[in-house]
Amino acid sequence: MARLAIIDIGSNTSTMAVYEGNLENGVNRIYQHGETLRLIRQLRPDRTFAPATIERTVDAMRIFAQRAKALGAEHIEAVATSAVRDARNQDELLARIRDEAGIEVRIVDGEHEGVAAVVSAVNSLPIHDGFVVDMGGGSAQIAHVVTRRARQVVSLPLGALRLTDRFFTQDPPTPEAVTQFRRHVQEQLAPLGWLNSTGGTLVGVGGSLRALGKIDRRDRVLHSPSPVSHGHGYKLTLDAIEAIWERVSRVPVDGRRDIPGLAAHRVDTIGAGALFFFLLLRAGGFDHLRISAFGIREGMAMRWLAAREGDDRSALVPDVRKAGVWSRFFPADPGSCRAAVRRAVVLADALRVEEGRHALLAATHIAASGARPDAAVAALLDAPLPGFWHEDVLDIVDILDLAPPRHMAAIRRDRLRALMDIAVSGVDIGDVRVGEDGVSVSGGPLPPHLAARFSQTWGRRVLG
Repeated sequence: MARLAIIDIGSNTSTMAVYEGNLENGVNRIYQHGETLRLIRQLRPDRTFAPATIERTVDAMRIFAQRAKALGAEHIEAVATSAVRDARNQDELLARIRDEAGIEVRIVDGEHEGVAAVVSAVNSLPIHDGFVVDMGGGSAQIAHVVTRRARQVVSLPLGALRLTDRFFTQDPPTPEAVTQFRRHVQEQLAPLGWLNSTGGTLVGVGGSLRALGKIDRRDRVLHSPSPVSHGHGYKLTLDAIEAIWERVSRVPVDGRRDIPGLAAHRVDTIGAGALFFFLLLRAGGFDHLRISAFGIREGMAMRWLAAREGDDRSALVPDVRKAGVWSRFFPADPGSCRAAVRRAVVLADALRVEEGRHALLAATHIAASGARPDAAVAALLDAPLPGFWHEDVLDIVDILDLAPPRHMAAIRRDRLRALMDIAVSGVDIGDVRVGEDGVSVSGGPLPPHLAARFSQTWGRRVLG
């Protein structure tokens, strides 16, 4: 599989990530490291970077290049966004990076950022139509998604650092500053008549939103414990965002340092991020959004792989859920794994399983891949699973785990686990027919212990 490094020189954080994979089965991030350079704040009044800023940036890029090569990346793709776009001495910075770190950096416009965010979102979450918003330090990209493609993309000067420095100069912000902030953001969003909740799911990417999600998840642990350590696919409500805004806007920076889940480098900008997303959801009539743990780097990786494979027009993973489990749990015997999933599909179709269907198929794949159940559960709780909502991952964990279910009802978990066990057993079930007297399989009799499990959980006899 191809191994690729992506470097994103952002307005707040510069990050390098290494991926491997292909267009059909998706990409797996095997390494990521970021440096909080805050370049948007390093622009002087004449819109130039000071020599010390250039030096720090070049040093970071040199380290990124060394790590990428040590990890076996065959190619390094590097881009710079809003802050470098705005710098008058951008040529000097990019020349130093090229000569001293060996990296060619492209400056990309806001539309390019927005498209990359869309490619990332539709390849990492089951979104077909909707909207993708990517809030960085200097700008925010908002895209309308139709049939998994970006139809419209706008880039607005609404980055978390930019908004903080313009409006929230006092700590905590004054009521007058909050009013001006609201008016400014609302004026920027007003022309986006197509931003409407009736058009589909709203997905958000970027560090500011992930920080909001982490605060909300940590708050909810007190009431409804969740073992998932990441926020990919997490549902963040309008009410939760408003509550976070009210919380962070009333205390100074030092008081925010004690908020569980809030990283130190976000304490000064979390207020701007919270109020922006609150106003965005209100403008479009949304009562929630979904968080993606991935962003433009993953979108760039997919576009590079697509171009490499001769399909640079779409860069779309054909089946986002299949790609997600294959990228994380590649089976030692692909044929056996596919056969197990096919058996699970036959059982699910015959028994009309809808709720939990995607979790059943994913759990079957993981069980048939050869992964140890305890290791698979730990991996699912520790790192994002592309293609699935947050609650889907909890369902998959419940099916695989031997512990009491955390998310789904015990009877439903036992039924889905019974189907998974039959699917991975290797028994040829053939066609499955459900009748008044019970369930019959045409491929041959089920082993007695599987037949007993099925009868007990589903309340139907296995015939013949």
